[in-house]
Amino acid sequence: MRLIGLTADLIRSLFCDCGCSSGVERDLAKVKVGRSNRLTRSIFPKMTSESQQGIYRWTKILRSESEVEHWQAAIEAALLLNAMISHIAGKKSWKLEIFDPALTQLKPWQDQFDGKIEHLSTADLLAMSQPAVDQQTSLLKIRDRIVITQAAASEQIEQVRQQFPKRIVLSYPPALAFGTGEHATTATCLRLICDFCKKRQSKSKQAWHFLDLGCGSGILSAAAKAMGASSVIGMDFDPMAIRAAHRLAEINGLQNSELIEADVLKWQPPAQHSYDLIVANIFHDVLIELFPNIPKWLKPDGELILSGILGTQEKSCLHAAEQAGFVFDKVVRKGKWSTAHGKLRA
Repeated sequence: MRLIGLTADLIRSLFCDCGCSSGVERDLAKVKVGRSNRLTRSIFPKMTSESQQGIYRWTKILRSESEVEHWQAAIEAALLLNAMISHIAGKKSWKLEIFDPALTQLKPWQDQFDGKIEHLSTADLLAMSQPAVDQQTSLLKIRDRIVITQAAASEQIEQVRQQFPKRIVLSYPPALAFGTGEHATTATCLRLICDFCKKRQSKSKQAWHFLDLGCGSGILSAAAKAMGASSVIGMDFDPMAIRAAHRLAEINGLQNSELIEADVLKWQPPAQHSYDLIVANIFHDVLIELFPNIPKWLKPDGELILSGILGTQEKSCLHAAEQAGFVFDKVVRKGKWSTAHGKLRA
């Protein structure tokens, strides 16, 4: 996803959409997080080998699913890549964590929401980059085509392949990025990519080309390449996301993808090059600005997947896309998120 500043106004609007109490809304409005402190867990391997400084972590326990949903929506829509939410095994509670190299960047969160701040040493980071066994064996199945595992060790990945010999197995260790493809927007995009590939194989074996706008840590690009895309271009505004995407491609033996740091609003494809499938899993406001360009990049019979859209923004977003020349045959709604599939108007 393309990064934007996490401002007080944005946080207020996000939690208004989620129906949070006015008290939480007022507290969030006081927390200002500058773009300079963004990082993803993809930097962990780099820090463990090159840095002795470690990192700071703010942790807050979430006690209800509604509280998790509110925070999840805010984190995803604001593209806050230094945050993650994980379930606490054996308990009906979750852990919200925000990471930053600077202690001063985390103090506002603690001041407004309590929780605790702790320093993670290099040894701690190494331990976090190796998920526990129960995490590693967690599987996400996409249609009848893909299995995503959090396992990072080659022998564990091979065990999953033996368990699912007819499926493509992709390794997506938690240390690479926030989430493991399970969030509604990412998981729905993966399913729609699988559907595209199935239709493509039944009609033609011709080469097809994939464009991933706002690729994040590259799971959609990896899936497309693994399912036969002749060429893959994935781009993101955040250099650390691209670093994670390269690492993900390397882990899965898919290094031929082109993963670049770029602003989707300024990028232009190679001359006379167009794409059979474009996925834009991007924040609503960026999608609106991007729509005039996408028809130029998509083949006449190509398909478009839009995601990263809050349900409250769905109508305006799809209307803008229709104004740009698209028609949509499917809208998938999961929780507070919408994902749409369409093509150019004939």
